[in-house]
Amino acid sequence: MTQALATPPASPLDRLNAQMVTFVEHFATTGDQRLAAVEAGCHPNRAVQFARVAMNDPNVRAGYEHVLRTRFSQAGPISLNLLIEMVEDKSKVFEPRVRLEAAKTLLDRSGYTSQGMREASAGTQDLREMTREQLLEEMNRTEAELANRAKLANVAPDASQFDTEVIDMEE
Repeated sequence: MTQALATPPASPLDRLNAQMVTFVEHFATTGDQRLAAVEAGCHPNRAVQFARVAMNDPNVRAGYEHVLRTRFSQAGPISLNLLIEMVEDKSKVFEPRVRLEAAKTLLDRSGYTSQGMREASAGTQDLREMTREQLLEEMNRTEAELANRAKLANVAPDASQFDTEVIDMEE
């Protein structure tokens, strides 16, 4: 007996109607809720209210976050390639300071620091040779370093800051 193949998880956009998909995609692109509502077919006088109600819907918020994650995942490799092209500057079009900033960004994003590399090369010890206390110390140091690099990202506005007035969206 054969089992059916598992179906891939549905996209959060599949739970939205066409108008809400248009709203979500325009909002993720422009960052302007009112403009996104107008682009989705809402009358300009009702666009702010439409956007407020839409962003209170968990399905719309999930769709918005999905579109943002997709855009970021596509932009990552493009950005990395551009930074590498800027550093290499084969066509000699970038100023030295631009190339320097691109190089710094690449090193920063890759986790390379000259101090960290000096420390690593000076006291390199195989993890299998470390005592429990040394391993815990190394873990704490690494966690602290990563926590210092972390940046808080607010993907979607907090819906609780808006009024929860119900508005008829049909015209």
